[in-house]
Amino acid sequence: MRLAYLILVNNNPRHLKKLLQALQPGGHDIFLHINAKSSLDPRDFVGRSIFPLSKRIKTYWAGYSITRAICQLIKTAQSYGNYDRLVLLSESDYPVRSQAYIQSFFSANPDTNFINIVRMPGNGKTFDRMQYYHFETVFSPNRFIRILSLGFEYAIQQFGIEHNLPKPYDEYELYGGSTWWSFSGDFANYLLNFIDVNQEFVNFYRYTWAPDEMFFHTIIMNSPFRESVRPSCTFKEWDFQSGHPMIIQKRHVSVLAKDLIDADYGRFQPLFARKFDDNSKDVIQLIDDLLIKSL
Repeated sequence: MRLAYLILVNNNPRHLKKLLQALQPGGHDIFLHINAKSSLDPRDFVGRSIFPLSKRIKTYWAGYSITRAICQLIKTAQSYGNYDRLVLLSESDYPVRSQAYIQSFFSANPDTNFINIVRMPGNGKTFDRMQYYHFETVFSPNRFIRILSLGFEYAIQQFGIEHNLPKPYDEYELYGGSTWWSFSGDFANYLLNFIDVNQEFVNFYRYTWAPDEMFFHTIIMNSPFRESVRPSCTFKEWDFQSGHPMIIQKRHVSVLAKDLIDADYGRFQPLFARKFDDNSKDVIQLIDDLLIKSL
């Protein structure tokens, strides 16, 4: 099985290098999209089987630009190697199993698409994410553009202008879930073709809130691949106070050692975890010693 890792990168260089070191023993190709806003130099990460994308997109939290970057990673990887398995990670992720174990797991499940999915509304994925127009320019570093974008969003809502899926997609079942997934090569190719021939669908998601948590989910669940879906293999513990995943701590290692974990989206096998940062050296050492070397 030919496997490729697709990694979204912002500005976490020390942990990124640690992640790359952990992934390389598998001999798999690794594709990096480095946010165009990042100060990181792609040349610092070029290596054996590591390919930073030359086309860099400015990505903004909860914006369609993240979905664009993910699609660019898929397109680049499949044009390069037409892989059997593509795994989407962020620079804040880390494997919690050896590369040999991960390879064996995916080889045993060649047709399964691992992605957290829920029928909307559910698990916090509410219709207001798409009911009205959302513009990622609300996160622009330019204060004037931010204020103008927020005002425009507010005015649209006050006038009751709704944002609806165009025909023939208005009968689609709508789904949401988590960003991080592992797709079969067959579905990745189906996805790229769908994007090419369904521009109205794509354009609709340009003006939604966090489309990376809805776009791929709705496509796969309205496709011939819907029965192939199982929960994602990436562990995270949500911090509802901050609205972000917690940084992985030593207490999480015993949970990650389990063969199966029960979570909101269903029972899953942990292969990766998030989030880690540049201060996660000690817990990563524990994972390396207790999990990766022993499982």
